[in-house]
Amino acid sequence: LVSAREFFGIRLPGGVSLERPMLLTAVGAAIAAAATARYRARVSYDGGAYAGMQYQPTRPTVQGTLQRALARRCQMPAVRVVAAGRTDAGVHARGQAVHFDLDSGTYDPADLERSLGALLPPDLAVSHVE
Repeated sequence: LVSAREFFGIRLPGGVSLERPMLLTAVGAAIAAAATARYRARVSYDGGAYAGMQYQPTRPTVQGTLQRALARRCQMPAVRVVAAGRTDAGVHARGQAVHFDLDSGTYDPADLERSLGALLPPDLAVSHVE
């Protein structure tokens, strides 16, 4: 461990010390966050063909389908979709909130909505991308 005084030239109260890898990880995360923009959207789906919302590597899920479509549309190796809630297998949803992070400033929300509509199966729709 390196003391804050040694690392920054300052002293934190209580003799707090910081580990360099932890700090560098935090700095890297801050840089990565600055290079991305968060988009939110609503998804609606007929859950009959899905094993629920949450990604499962061996079964078709809403999250997995959305992630693959976004990665294809944005030509990224992977895009992580985060949902405000989960559904079980076979459950339908209308207007479920999701968000995902993409490269900052490169995607028009209206264009994303249209292109995802073309890439997604007919039982899954994305709307209100912002």
